[in-house]
Amino acid sequence: MLPCILIPMEKTVNNRERYQNQNEASNENENIFFKKIKIEVNDNQFQEMWKSLQRNSSNFDGWVNILHVINCQNIVVNARMTNYSKFLDLYPLCYGYWKKYANFEKRNNNIPEFKKVLENGLSAIPRSVDLWIYYMSYLRLEHSNEKEHIRYEFERSLKMCGFDYHSDQLCHDYISWEVEKNELFNTVNLYYHLFRIPTSNYLKNFFKFQEFIFKKLPEKYLGLPDFLER
Repeated sequence: MLPCILIPMEKTVNNRERYQNQNEASNENENIFFKKIKIEVNDNQFQEMWKSLQRNSSNFDGWVNILHVINCQNIVVNARMTNYSKFLDLYPLCYGYWKKYANFEKRNNNIPEFKKVLENGLSAIPRSVDLWIYYMSYLRLEHSNEKEHIRYEFERSLKMCGFDYHSDQLCHDYISWEVEKNELFNTVNLYYHLFRIPTSNYLKNFFKFQEFIFKKLPEKYLGLPDFLER
């Protein structure tokens, strides 16, 4: 038989009090969180939705409905301070809401926060092809003159999710950008990278490569030794 270990009553009481204090602190933080919303939004339907979430803050559908209202009505303060960040703390893998949050900030001309949201999203789910495509589209549009930075970020995206079955669209975005910059040697190397991975549109990707080859002069994209050999 195992020996019976007696725990002093004083220690048991202290542990119970500590646990109770932690719960009270957690509940107090939740109450503060919801009180902020009540002060800032006066819509009755919105308040009812918040009361429902206050009773059950893990209600996914409740959060989705709240965020829909915030996005449609453009309730800036609440979205920025609490809603999106709170929701994504609970459900960080919902990549679509990282995009919605980023779009919300961009729509309200808060570009520093927009960038911060994207960085946080990519840190939370670095293998999200869709999120990387969104991020790289932004860089290509808004930072088109930062050539080395864009290439660095494209390379980083391929390291993170370049072996995903659906990553070929991301790779094609990279390829099209290199073609725009007339970096044909880099373009061919990217095609070679793409063909080493079993992606969702493998045959279609090969036809695109053939089209590229027939339209471009080989001395533009092959190194001199490779060109002379062929």
